[in-house]
Amino acid sequence: MGLPQEPREELITSSSQRPRGRTFGSKNKPKPSVVIKENTETVMETILIEIPSGEKIVEALINWARNHQSSITLLECSGFVTDVTFIDSVSRAPTFSTEGMFYMISLSGTYLNAYCGNVPSRFITNPVFSSFSICLSQGGGRMLSGIVGGTIKAVDGILITAGLLKKPQFHRLTTMYGRIIEIEESVESESNNNVIGSTSLAPLIID
Repeated sequence: MGLPQEPREELITSSSQRPRGRTFGSKNKPKPSVVIKENTETVMETILIEIPSGEKIVEALINWARNHQSSITLLECSGFVTDVTFIDSVSRAPTFSTEGMFYMISLSGTYLNAYCGNVPSRFITNPVFSSFSICLSQGGGRMLSGIVGGTIKAVDGILITAGLLKKPQFHRLTTMYGRIIEIEESVESESNNNVIGSTSLAPLIID
């Protein structure tokens, strides 16, 4: 009487496995890749600008933005400056200029190019220098701060970190029934850059 034989497992060779990939002669074509294009015109690009010694800082920034058909906002800026002109916050008339060298602790502000996109007229400052504010320090604990009225001369090379905006977006918010709501504006720009349009409320709620 023979011993019962154990069931043998069938070995599956690689030739009997299901082939991977597309079979030869298949008529199914691969789907094309999906490319998502980002609207870079509304994205802020960070740049570095070096202002050489003796140059007027604000004028150089504004001229640079105009030449590149963009708006610009300052992110970081410091260094030694001289001949700083301040402006009166109400009359927008130059009030006084500093004498001697100061250390510029900060220079902040934004220049909006009226020729880049639909810039609402209320954001266009006159003069354009008044879009910037500055804080200065001098020996003996003396400090000055205010709105820029024109000239700021660089003593040494000034390195500025700025944001470049080709077509900035504008959002107008208001409070209604205890909630913050965005006002949609349909804006049309004429050739003389006067901005006309209508407004409507959009349900953008910020808790």
